[in-house]
Amino acid sequence: REKIKKGLKDLEEVKPAGDTYIHEGLKQANMQIAKQGASKFSSIIIALTDGKLDGQIPLYAEKEAKKSRELGARVYCVGVLDFEQEQVRTL
Repeated sequence: REKIKKGLKDLEEVKPAGDTYIHEGLKQANMQIAKQGASKFSSIIIALTDGKLDGQIPLYAEKEAKKSRELGARVYCVGVLDFEQEQVRTL
């Protein structure tokens, strides 16, 4: 519980900028889930995006979200500000 509180506190200091690489965040989450033992714990991933996913990024993100689900995680994607609803829906 304290690690979660600290993580949320640290997250408050992050100032987002630049391109949207949501697939990289999903990949990191998948590595953590696999490392902890996917079948031992219930995992929920909440991915936030504030922009359009360009180029091959939507395909990479869908692939990583599929892996997340194969590891037993529930994946929720939330779009804020300037995002493409269909891209968020496919994750």
